[in-house]
Amino acid sequence: MFQNYLKIAFRNLLKHKRYSLINILGLSVAIAYSIVAYLNYDYNASFNQNYENADEIYRVKTIKLQNGKEQKWAIAPRPLAEALVQDFPAIENAVRITMADAVFRRGESVFNEEVVHADPALVEMFDVPIKFGNPEVLYQKNQLIISEDLAVKYFGDENPLGKIIRVRYFDGINREFRIGAVAGEIPDNSSIQFDALTNLDVLVDTGIDAANDWGIWSQAVFVQTKHPEQLPDIAGQLDRYIAAHNAVSPEWEIGRFYFEPLSSIGYSAWETRGDMLQRTMHPAGRISPVIIAVLLLLMACFNYINTSIAFSVNRLKEIGVRKVIGGLRTQLILQFLGENLLLCIIALFLGMGLAEIFVPVHDSMWPYFELTLDYSENQSLLLFLAGLLLALGGIAGGYPAFYISAYKPVAIFRGKQQFGSTSWLSRILLTFQFSISILTIIASLIFVRNADFLKNIDLGYEKEMVLGIHLKNSKYYQPLHDALEDNTAILDIAGTWHHLGFNMSRPMVKSESQEKEAVTMSVGYDYLETMEVQFAEGRSFDENLATDEQAVIINQKFAKEFGWQRETDGQRESPLGKTITIGEKRYTVIGVVEDFYTDGVFHPIPPSVFRITKPENFIYLVARVHPENLIAVSELLRKEWRKVAPDAPYGGFFQEEAMAEAVMISESIKKMFVYIALMAIAISMMGFFALVSLNIARRTKEIGIRKVLGASMFQIVRLVNKEFLLLLTAATLIASVVGAFSVEAILKSIYEYHVAFSIIPFVMAGAIVFFVGIITVGSQVYKVATSNPVDSLRYE
Repeated sequence: MFQNYLKIAFRNLLKHKRYSLINILGLSVAIAYSIVAYLNYDYNASFNQNYENADEIYRVKTIKLQNGKEQKWAIAPRPLAEALVQDFPAIENAVRITMADAVFRRGESVFNEEVVHADPALVEMFDVPIKFGNPEVLYQKNQLIISEDLAVKYFGDENPLGKIIRVRYFDGINREFRIGAVAGEIPDNSSIQFDALTNLDVLVDTGIDAANDWGIWSQAVFVQTKHPEQLPDIAGQLDRYIAAHNAVSPEWEIGRFYFEPLSSIGYSAWETRGDMLQRTMHPAGRISPVIIAVLLLLMACFNYINTSIAFSVNRLKEIGVRKVIGGLRTQLILQFLGENLLLCIIALFLGMGLAEIFVPVHDSMWPYFELTLDYSENQSLLLFLAGLLLALGGIAGGYPAFYISAYKPVAIFRGKQQFGSTSWLSRILLTFQFSISILTIIASLIFVRNADFLKNIDLGYEKEMVLGIHLKNSKYYQPLHDALEDNTAILDIAGTWHHLGFNMSRPMVKSESQEKEAVTMSVGYDYLETMEVQFAEGRSFDENLATDEQAVIINQKFAKEFGWQRETDGQRESPLGKTITIGEKRYTVIGVVEDFYTDGVFHPIPPSVFRITKPENFIYLVARVHPENLIAVSELLRKEWRKVAPDAPYGGFFQEEAMAEAVMISESIKKMFVYIALMAIAISMMGFFALVSLNIARRTKEIGIRKVLGASMFQIVRLVNKEFLLLLTAATLIASVVGAFSVEAILKSIYEYHVAFSIIPFVMAGAIVFFVGIITVGSQVYKVATSNPVDSLRYE
């Protein structure tokens, strides 16, 4: 019996190739993207799960008190780790991590590298794979563990063990390290990543760090315990450590510490300050693919349901005869489910092939992560596909199987059986399909506009005509400045300690009874003019006025936060002349600049302050040039850098890089929605084409009779398409209402500042779907509308 069912299933697929192909393609595209969504989800869900003792590892995080509010910080005081191990038996081990930039020199090769300094227990706690050498070298302060990539970079095919690398920290301290081990490959979805790893006490020896100073921070502190249930109680007993820190750093007051499981720190990094470790994908990149995959699968299933019910007219006699001769409904249900399962299996294999294309395309959207598609090594993916196959077989084939098998033989042979092509369910499913298609088009158009908005956003300072160099050491500033100042291609040059979009400090700023956190930037006299920061009132710094060393320039947000823009008796209060205190120093406000973006577009514009610093503190040089000279001046900067600092790597950059992450995320989301919109349109229109074709086939004689009686081509087209156009209209209205709320909510959840609402994407989305719909079925309708009515009346 099974063999007969299989033969019938193949015969039906081959006999009705067009409709079978439509359903197979729709399902295969949905399955391919489901594979992408699964890999994307699994990558993030398994973040930090590759460690043997992952369930025992927790990160110590800090809550800072800020005007009565709590801020989450990823850092912790350096002595805290040792204190926790000594005072709490439940905590078996602790590891501190601090990163530092350094210059690596090997022969004539000089590069900027980041060195991870950690306690020796890190190798064991985090199962660091060692390919060559001995992990015990981390106990020695003159040894390095390097990655395979770094080994190839500096030593090529040579054995790196025992080789010497000279390292210069950016405070001028030089050290020699011997390569003691080479680490194996570390998964991308792990918080702990490094190219160079050495003992934490190296920083103590260099004077960068201090062993028992409660005012010194470790960028990460991890503890290991077999009794995690005790951690909440331990967190409540840390008051003496909080007091120890607050006593030496009263300006940075700790409220409490808390322990966060290793499994969640990759996710929380997006909302935690000062987190330097590897993060998961952006929340938009984690959640969107899953939602989209579900919608595509539903659309493909609805296609199958609609076409199966509409196509049931071609199997009425088969069903009637089988029932008359004793066929059971159960047998018919099993047969139809089996036929659907066969179609789903074909779609599954085709989808697995398409995934080989889809996965790299999706992967290219997120450059810091890598998804791997390997069916032979990923058993969980195979289980997912098996479950997906069964779900599709049930969802797509369940309703048609039960619906078609319920046809009554008497009604069939009397010609009274009603078909499902125009049933309320078909209308709902088709409307839902079109709604999803239009919604994805709306989203893609809005995100395209948002990507363009971010590329062209006015940051409040010049971003397209500015080049910079991260000097690392202030001694390079003056000779480089002198070499460039007479070049006519350069409009302005300035030095600075902090630089817009790249680094800043956030101390507490006081004024009378108020105290708030503010972005504070120490800059040179010409910095604001070079960056073309616009003044709202007051003046800029003047190096001829000695008093300007005690002056500050604030932004409008600062004036608003401190209540300095109130109107009294019709007169607006001016911030000029107001005084503020930063640390122990008192400053006078001499100017107010328009608001500018310091944290990109993901966070609100903060209150900001500029103050003067001396050239011996400059670690950035910035130059404003004519746009046509950008490349030439960039090469000039590189050339002059080699003369000024031949032993230091070049750290030049374009100011546009300040928005690189925001632009990357926006471009990735845009591409994702554009691809999905195209797939959604394709799936919907394939189903639309099938339904219209079947509808025409059923009404061939009716159309022939109408033409004989004088119906025009326009009347025939309207007859065939009237209902579908009404469904398209309903779908457009539904998608527009849902899109107006949902897409705006998505934008707000990702960006603090984004493109403004516009009706244009909604109108364009509806127009695109109507146009594609007309093109999709136009040939079919035109063919029947212009055919000879004699042929239509002969149609069987």
